[in-house]
Amino acid sequence: MRRSSKSAKSPAAKAPVAKGGFGRKSSKGPNMKTINAMFIKYAALGDSPGEWEAIDMSGICQLGEDIGIDAATDVSILVLCWKLGAKAKPGHVMAPEWLEGMEMLGADSIDKLKEQLPSFDLGFMEGEEFREFYKFCFQFSREGTHRTIERDVAAPLLEMVMGARSRYTEAFVKFLKQCPANTRVTFDQWSSFLEFSNTVKEGFEGYDEDGAWPILLDEFVEYTKGKSANEGGAASASGQKSRP
Repeated sequence: MRRSSKSAKSPAAKAPVAKGGFGRKSSKGPNMKTINAMFIKYAALGDSPGEWEAIDMSGICQLGEDIGIDAATDVSILVLCWKLGAKAKPGHVMAPEWLEGMEMLGADSIDKLKEQLPSFDLGFMEGEEFREFYKFCFQFSREGTHRTIERDVAAPLLEMVMGARSRYTEAFVKFLKQCPANTRVTFDQWSSFLEFSNTVKEGFEGYDEDGAWPILLDEFVEYTKGKSANEGGAASASGQKSRP
């Protein structure tokens, strides 16, 4: 995840008010005044004019540091944003999302968020839940009004989100990195890689070149097979030369 280069400013005069009443607290629920204050702290690191309506990447990265994770490499920060319901604007957690999400998590302090870190492990996600999170990661990583993400964003994001879940992650990331620098990945291509990983077995068994896969995945298969064939041929030639 990219950190914004925007400089911090002082909190605005008008701050978001927690749902259900500013400062509401009960013996069974979190302190909404504290949750509201946390929002102001991280939103103030951004560059929204006048009022702070969202926490941008500067605040999200600082939040990661405060709970002891690296937002650039640790998928836990994406899991947290997903649990907060951050869907309204890519790369941002809007005020209502933060307030309602933190209340749902029961976290009104950094220490309480830290306690929940183990539950952000992707190992707890399976099936449809992981599919929804996987799709969220693409949408959250878009910039502005772009409907696609840059190759240099998609590659490390795949490593973070998919990792060992797919036997093809490492090879696909290598393929993306050798694509032209201006290559952009679409949502369909991103989503299809998950389906590809779930249905195509080792050695591309079950892959149908006449199927409805996006062209990018067809090119990935062609590239990987060609690379393997070239490496195999080179190894064979080397072996022949070494014979007496």
